[in-house]
Formats: sequence, C-alpha cells, structure tokens
Amino acid sequence: MSFIGKLNLATLGLLCVTACSTTGDPTKGGLIGWSEKKATVRRDILQDRADDTQEEVDAVTQQNDSLESDVDALNSDVRTLEIVLKQLTQENEELRTTFDQLVKRSEKAKTEHSALSRELQITGNRFNVAPLGEDAAKQRAKHVDAQNRRLHTAILLLLKQR
Repeated sequence: MSFIGKLNLATLGLLCVTACSTTGDPTKGGLIGWSEKKATVRRDILQDRADDTQEEVDAVTQQNDSLESDVDALNSDVRTLEIVLKQLTQENEELRTTFDQLVKRSEKAKTEHSALSRELQITGNRFNVAPLGEDAAKQRAKHVDAQNRRLHTAILLLLKQR
C-alpha cells in the first residue's frame, strides 16, 4: 500500500472513531450527524429544567421573605418586652427599697416600744415603793409630769413616722 492509501485508511479510521450517534448536544458526539431536531428537544428539556428551578427559587425567596418578616415582628416584640422588663425591674427595686425602709421603721418602733415599756414598768415600780409624804408626793408629781412629757414626745414621733 502506498503512503496515500495508508493516509486514507488512517483518516477513515479516525472518522469512524470520532463519529458517534447523532445527538442534540454539540459537546457530545462527533463531527458528523448533528441533528437540529434533537438539539431543539434538548434545549426544550433544559428550558423546562430552568423554569422548574426558577419556580423553586421563587418559592424559597417568598418563604425567606415571610421568615424575615416574622423575625422582624419577633424582634419588635423582644424590644417591647425588654422595655417592660426594665420598667418592672426598676419598679421592683423601688418596692424593695420601700420595703426595707418600712422594716427598719418597724424595728425602730419595736425598740422604742420596748424601751418605753421598760421605763413605764420602772416608773410604776417606783410609785409602789416610794413613801407618800407631802414633799415626796410633789416630787413624784414632777417626776410623773416629766415622764408624761417624754411619753407624749415619743408618741408624737411614732405618729409622724406612720
């Protein structure tokens, strides 16, 4: 066989290897037998897939927008609740302070009451054991008068605290 014959045979072999069945995909198949009908069908299939994918993207986008709206509403609720919590915390602190002050006043009043009760008992005991002479009676009357003034002052102080 001559060189040209061998070349023709090699070219024919290469054409057989590279020529595939006809497809609509120009990236697949060979140089021979491309079909416009198959390419149109393939293009229609790809367009249908693209349309389906776009519908899925639109649905996901709509769902995302709805979720973002929900998040915005929840964030607004959180801000409102934080304001209410701050107000309630402040009110609670004020009530705690008032309560502590009232407890201190009550303890002070109890202490003063105990002191006055002891003083009254002591004064009562003095009257029972003291002699009742004229000078002693005047002295006792002055003492009782002084005690009454102290008791009167203490009572006024207690009334002012309430």
